[in-house]
Amino acid sequence: MSISGALNNAATGLSASARLADTISNNVANAMTPGFGRRVTELSSLSLGGYGSGVRVAGTARTDNPFVTAERRAMDAALGAAATASATYERMNAALGEPGAAGALATRATALETRLMASVASPQSLTQLTDAVSAARLLAQSVNAVSAENTRLRTEADTEIARQVGAVNDALHAVSDVNARINTLRLKGEDISALQDERDRLVDGVSAIIPVRAVKREGDQIALYSANGAALLDGRVWELSFTQGPSVITPGMSLGAPLGGLMQDQGAAGGPVAIAAGIGTGPMDGGSLGALFAARDVTVPEF
Repeated sequence: MSISGALNNAATGLSASARLADTISNNVANAMTPGFGRRVTELSSLSLGGYGSGVRVAGTARTDNPFVTAERRAMDAALGAAATASATYERMNAALGEPGAAGALATRATALETRLMASVASPQSLTQLTDAVSAARLLAQSVNAVSAENTRLRTEADTEIARQVGAVNDALHAVSDVNARINTLRLKGEDISALQDERDRLVDGVSAIIPVRAVKREGDQIALYSANGAALLDGRVWELSFTQGPSVITPGMSLGAPLGGLMQDQGAAGGPVAIAAGIGTGPMDGGSLGALFAARDVTVPEF
């Protein structure tokens, strides 16, 4: 081997080492960055006339484990649903109070029963009658407080449903835009890793609200479906819609009278189609959105 050949081999090796070091440092720097996919620099040998002529950098690829990602997103959705349900139950229990604790609904109901029995035993006692009236007033206050908290819970759930539906639609349109940008860069032969990171972050944001699964399409595109099989993005965005209810939701209000339900634009001539939500098996159930519908329409009203 000539000296120039040896120097060329060394130069290509140094260039490859520098590229590897750059990739590793970038991976370390972004280890805690949401949505970042680890990069791997691929090398291949060079040869001229059957003789080794150093090494070349074939490119840098973004690694991904679809199974692990899908499982993590499913857990994010389950956590979102559990956190929403837990917060609802905590507030309802706080409104009721711990049995036996002063001010708890059960404690005041027991106190009224005791006062009434005492009044029956001594109907001539003005003190016993006054105490019974006082106990009844306190119990009524507790019942009203529980009713007011239930109204707040349903109203807040309705407001949050509207916010989450808007957030999902925004994210779906953003994913669609990123798909288009990825296709443009891919055709130009440019690196699409950063855009794939951005797309993953957007999908992660949706997955806590609605459990989603990403389906690969040609040209590094993805389609999105809910875990229960409803299309969200496949060639176009299948938008969700929701009409927020009145500013105060009273106990007598229910789905359709006048509370709004979840709708989806499925391309039907008649407009958006009603989607069952909050029943556990609805097309969009499994995340925080389904749990909010369950809280508004089932859990709190039945409490």
